[in-house]
Amino acid sequence: MSKIFTIPETHIATEVSTLIFGHMKSALLQDSRDLVIALSGGNSPVALYTALAEILDVETAKKTVFVQVDERIVDSTHNDSNQKMIRETMASALSKGARFSSMDVREVKNSAQSYNGYLNDLAKSSRLFLVILGVGSDGHTASIFPSDDSATKESDVFLTREAHNGYKRLSFSYYWMCQFALCYIYAPGLEKHKIIKAIDDPDARSKYPASELLHRHENCLILATTN
Repeated sequence: MSKIFTIPETHIATEVSTLIFGHMKSALLQDSRDLVIALSGGNSPVALYTALAEILDVETAKKTVFVQVDERIVDSTHNDSNQKMIRETMASALSKGARFSSMDVREVKNSAQSYNGYLNDLAKSSRLFLVILGVGSDGHTASIFPSDDSATKESDVFLTREAHNGYKRLSFSYYWMCQFALCYIYAPGLEKHKIIKAIDDPDARSKYPASELLHRHENCLILATTN
């Protein structure tokens, strides 16, 4: 059964942000604990994050904790920093009381262990609610790349063994992504259709990390644009 849900490209950021907000409101009615939303980097989610930040009301924002899925080993002010992008796109939500706990990559040797410990503590008091991911043309998701087997051997946040597009990275493992109740692979743009079709095939799990996650996670969907 396909796990692809399509939306017209002109509306995808607005519709997905509205969907997420609705899920958040419903979840908080059932359980008052804070909701943890894990955000990946890259260019694809910029419009989505901006739309979600705008739609969040103060009540919901104050019950929301944003965490990072992955980060390049760069200064937090660098243009390629995922933390920088998240702070900018989520500025409206943060101004309403949402919190953001970024990956500190200044001490690379200790960064993975430190963030893993933080997530373990957070999971004891809050709900790991939603992880928002992207997918690259090579089938990578988070910073799990087909050529790097780090995540297949690690259950914790990990540092990639190889540099990808110029940077080593800190990343969630499959384990951490699967701890979140919901998983959305957000893939706007017609150029994503080829890889989306490929990762939707369960037989592609060994080839594409995004496919492995999609079929490992119990509640994971691809949100893509209509042909």
